[in-house]
Amino acid sequence: MKTNRLFIQMKSGWFAIIVIFVIVLMANVAAAQEATPQKVTGRVTDLDTNDGMPGVSVYIKGTQTGSTTDVNGNYDISVPKGSTLVF
Repeated sequence: MKTNRLFIQMKSGWFAIIVIFVIVLMANVAAAQEATPQKVTGRVTDLDTNDGMPGVSVYIKGTQTGSTTDVNGNYDISVPKGSTLVF
């Protein structure tokens, strides 16, 4: 009887370790996905004429990372999820 009880306790211990490992692994995957930059594209236009505005600076708020619009007002920039762009 003692060996069966010991085996069950050991089995439960390994199960707990595996569950904890899976939870930690899932948390790391979620954090890695959030940290992965996403490409954002857009166009800056004049409010009245709707023409593209060349040379406008587009930055990630609180950083020095940015881009500039092309001759048609288009831009693309890689940003971390949840970032705010400043024009």
